[in-house]
Amino acid sequence: MAPGDRNFLPGTLELLVLRALKDGAAHGFAVSKDIRHRSEGVVDLNDGAIYQALHRLENDGVVASHWGHSDKGKRAKFYALTEAGLRRLGAEARAWHRFADAVARILGPEYGKAVTSEGAR
Repeated sequence: MAPGDRNFLPGTLELLVLRALKDGAAHGFAVSKDIRHRSEGVVDLNDGAIYQALHRLENDGVVASHWGHSDKGKRAKFYALTEAGLRRLGAEARAWHRFADAVARILGPEYGKAVTSEGAR
């Protein structure tokens, strides 16, 4: 699922980026890698979408940036949550869970089974 996918809910990308930064400052590629890893490959974001989201979040004051060096020694811009970002992450995560729970109730238990590698049941 990618941000350009019509099924990607508005605001979801920013929420995922904020969560990726909760554990500490990271550059854009590391943010993308974290999201892909946590989603077990389901959410695979392109670099452009990640950096656009990071810039929006920085403009909103919920992410701050500084220049540093990556593990490979290359110069990279690192992003970190601000106090406002941590508060926003908490609020948006709670709202997301309320929404997901409501959708699950609407769909009912017959659609509650996980999708396997063989496809939907």
